[in-house]
Amino acid sequence: MEGSAQVIHCLVEKPGDDSFLLSAVYGGNSETERRSLWHNVNTFSTGNTGNMPWLLIGDFNETRDTIERIGSNTRWTSGMDELNTMIEELALIEPNSTGPFFTWTNKRSNDDLRASKIDRVFINANWQNRYSHYSVEFLLPGVSDHSPCLVRLNTTDRRRKPSFKFFNFWTESPDFLPIVYAGWQLDFRGSKMFILVNKLKALKQKLNHLNKSQFSDLCRKVKDARANLQRIQRDLALDPYNINTRDEEKAQLEQLLTHSKHEEVLLKQKSRNLWLKEEDNNSRIFFASMMRRSAQNRINQLSLDDGTTITDEGVLRDAIVSYYHRVLGSSRHTHFPYERFASLFPEDVSTAIILPDFQRTEIIKVLKGLNNFKAPGPDGYNSLFFKKAWPIIGRDIEDAIMDFFSSRRLLKK
Repeated sequence: MEGSAQVIHCLVEKPGDDSFLLSAVYGGNSETERRSLWHNVNTFSTGNTGNMPWLLIGDFNETRDTIERIGSNTRWTSGMDELNTMIEELALIEPNSTGPFFTWTNKRSNDDLRASKIDRVFINANWQNRYSHYSVEFLLPGVSDHSPCLVRLNTTDRRRKPSFKFFNFWTESPDFLPIVYAGWQLDFRGSKMFILVNKLKALKQKLNHLNKSQFSDLCRKVKDARANLQRIQRDLALDPYNINTRDEEKAQLEQLLTHSKHEEVLLKQKSRNLWLKEEDNNSRIFFASMMRRSAQNRINQLSLDDGTTITDEGVLRDAIVSYYHRVLGSSRHTHFPYERFASLFPEDVSTAIILPDFQRTEIIKVLKGLNNFKAPGPDGYNSLFFKKAWPIIGRDIEDAIMDFFSSRRLLKK
């Protein structure tokens, strides 16, 4: 497509599959030279990437942090700032990789050793979305002073059904509290905690239906609302005194702002980025953060003790389960040798557990002190759900907590 002394931009066409963009990088030796590289990549991104998956790979000849260099200048440099700025501006993602951390070395020893992480791989969000299974591996350098990089592609969709997650904009629906109230009328028998857990579990299906009926495909709704607003404003440019069109513009603008706010909250919660405030047009930052989390949480390959590398999903799962069985044992075979440590415990361990006395009012006090995006447990509900639904569900939550402190028992699962 185009190229320069430091980068070649290519279009890779795969038979029977989507095409993607590939930028092969060979950064110059000085910060001054590399500034033209960063500018070139920025310009190419603006004019060509669009909705295309994009892979940048090669020798960037620059580190992102001081820990990525040993034996030479380890202070922070303006070159690091410039590389990191480009990454943030283009919302690039550096996926996890395996193999040597330092990708370049001068192959010397002792005080003469120099090593750094200057060979890198970056992808954009479209790549992350398109290729659900890929891996990045830096190989052993062999006779070279650089570690070759191998990117494996597998277009098989390995994404699992997403777990339940409560999104804060659901509380803005007039149907939210009626749905919670209806779900809370279900009858369960058992302990206070058993009843609470099952009511929350049953409510998830109703809330997912609310999301599907009122808040699905927010990105498309934002795009459509913006296009409609532009159409209306073009009409107004030709007929600025048309009252009906003015009213239509106002209504469409409100709809766009509402959808944009919901989209931003969605991306913020998925990215778990809590340090940026809402309503500051941070959607692009949240989306990039969400994609980075997705890339970091992905396990595409493992290296076993015998040196072999596995990538098959089923084999990966079995290897992980097997490892933790060896470390932790199983419920049938794990035995705690209590007799060896009996002298460390009182005669009646259960009576030695002292739980503090507290009032019901302290429960809601603690809840109100939580950030609205924080989740007190792994069930997908966050603190805003409990705050908004407290008039309906609060008594059952208080009963379950008080019952725990009186019985000192938790559900097994």
